[in-house]
Amino acid sequence: MEEVDAVIFDRDGVLLRFSSYDWINKAKVEKAKDLDISLTESEAEGKIFSDSVEEMEAFLDEKGMTWSEVEEISRHITEKQKERMRKRELDLYPGVRQLLENLDVPVGLVSNASLESTRFFLKEFKLKSYFDCVKAPHLARPKTRVKIRKPNPIMLENVMCCLSAESPIFLGDSEKDRDAAERAKVKFERVEGDVPKLLKEFGLI
Repeated sequence: MEEVDAVIFDRDGVLLRFSSYDWINKAKVEKAKDLDISLTESEAEGKIFSDSVEEMEAFLDEKGMTWSEVEEISRHITEKQKERMRKRELDLYPGVRQLLENLDVPVGLVSNASLESTRFFLKEFKLKSYFDCVKAPHLARPKTRVKIRKPNPIMLENVMCCLSAESPIFLGDSEKDRDAAERAKVKFERVEGDVPKLLKEFGLI
């Protein structure tokens, strides 16, 4: 089996138990209503933070929205995520802490969640010391956030460089994660709820 010299994790659905994103879409609609913007849950899921700036700007023009309103919606979602993490409605998958403690290669984290939410996650669950490099988009730069989010490989490539990794493995739970890995030419494994078992197969724990 090919040697792996670093492990890079996605967050939601890999480390943090995320059974559904429906509540996020509802929260987007809720905040949009506060801003006098009519937004359906379908639009909240597929249009807010689409995969290209061009698509996003076309949607904003259609809705009469601004990038600053996108930032407000994003901040609302981040606060909802923090609240759910505090209450452990969003919690770690079983075995995550022990897994991180036992890894003997550099460890990175690449998330499409906001940097603010990601930093809170690391602090709330006392995981910061386990990660050598973390990349996530900043709330204050919504247009840049669209540009760098996976499936764009740039955050993944930056973490690889930070870790000095030549043959890392990226663990994700979505096609966007897979696409980012393919574009970065990184080995990818889609996680189906048992990260420790997978990493044992690679001899990493």
